[in-house]
Amino acid sequence: MSPLDRIKLAALGTWHAVLGASKIAAASAATIATDGLAAPILVYGVPNGVGNMTMGATEISGAIIGDESLMDPIEEFSGSVTAVTTVTGLGTLARGGNLAAAARNARIELLFTGGFTGGLKGEMEPYEIVEAAENTADLVKPRNKSLKKCACK
Repeated sequence: MSPLDRIKLAALGTWHAVLGASKIAAASAATIATDGLAAPILVYGVPNGVGNMTMGATEISGAIIGDESLMDPIEEFSGSVTAVTTVTGLGTLARGGNLAAAARNARIELLFTGGFTGGLKGEMEPYEIVEAAENTADLVKPRNKSLKKCACK
């Protein structure tokens, strides 16, 4: 892996770690600001944020190790973490056990939850806009393995 690829992967990992922490902080703030009425957002936001932080730690580890053969497993693990930390991902796994379809459904869900939480707060945070763009890019990538594995193309 080239030094530039390692820097890119480390930056992506850092982004995911910060994104996860921001989700937990935003969900906590919304719950506090509404005197507990937004507790479901906290219940949703914490596992989702932990998933992002786990993904970030995996990517940072890959950047430190620098072994290119680890890139596909890191990408698969990131998709798995996303799948098991969202409602639609877990539902898809429980229904059919297809991890690729669960990861795809989780990305679609994340497109809507950013807008939903932004609507509750009256604005979307920059990290929510970037995450929505990242999920959209993941969904439309021709090389997206989840689309190939679940015959959704």
